[in-house]
Amino acid sequence: MSAGTNCEPPWVTEETKQQWMAVLRECENWIVSFPEKPRASDYGRRGAARAYLGYFHEALSDLLRADELHRAELAAHYGGENKVWGGMKGSLTTAYLFLHETESAERELRADMKGILEWPDCFTDAAGGVGPGLLLWYIGVRDNDKAVEGEALAYLRHILRISRKEKFKQWPHHLAKFVLDTYSFAAMLDEAFQCMDLDELERRAYVEPPPPPPGEVPKFDVNAPPTGMLLRGRLAQALFYGGIKARRTHREIGDDLLRRCTRLKDVDIENEWYLAFLELGMIDSARHKG
Repeated sequence: MSAGTNCEPPWVTEETKQQWMAVLRECENWIVSFPEKPRASDYGRRGAARAYLGYFHEALSDLLRADELHRAELAAHYGGENKVWGGMKGSLTTAYLFLHETESAERELRADMKGILEWPDCFTDAAGGVGPGLLLWYIGVRDNDKAVEGEALAYLRHILRISRKEKFKQWPHHLAKFVLDTYSFAAMLDEAFQCMDLDELERRAYVEPPPPPPGEVPKFDVNAPPTGMLLRGRLAQALFYGGIKARRTHREIGDDLLRRCTRLKDVDIENEWYLAFLELGMIDSARHKG
């Protein structure tokens, strides 16, 4: 897809288009109606909607504003701007990569990694902050840049070493151990999902857990195999990184894993899902004027 065309991204359906257009209108109404009260959530959601619709230039502008507001909100709450980072780094990285601005993507990830290393107990994923390292590893592998790849792997090793013991089994630490060659793709699936059959995992990914009885708070068992939306998001990430790694020695196997990733539905909050389309050449560039 060439920039400036009216072609929609391959992931857009009529139903999802209407859903994201509704999000876009809702956010724009607030932004226009209350310019004196800017909220990170509104710019972030509008950026996500524009990204989904393929308007990555405009999405980037919104995500940068959301990141700025998010940082300010956290600084006001926790006291001290120096200890605040995070925000929209993963989404910013994805937008930059769709716009072929790799250096900017790496800059955002390194800023996130630096903050996590300096204050490892703040604003990270459940595994202690492996997320930006995984994305930087992907960039290094994609570009055959051994220096970038080595930097990412060193960061991941350090995070796994310093993470508190209870974080060792929390997603996405499995992905870090996988790219570090601690275990195979199949072993990673088994440890994370207690199942190595991709067809079965895809089936489970659309089996939502039963709702709790009226008036009761939903209970989440961290030791139970994930299903439904939670599994879909994690499976998308597993298939993406599995595909990227497999491509080095078995291109067809890697591409098959990436195609499986793109076939998942309702995972449009996962950056790796979008990047799988980009890796397969199913979308080339970004649209304008979203």
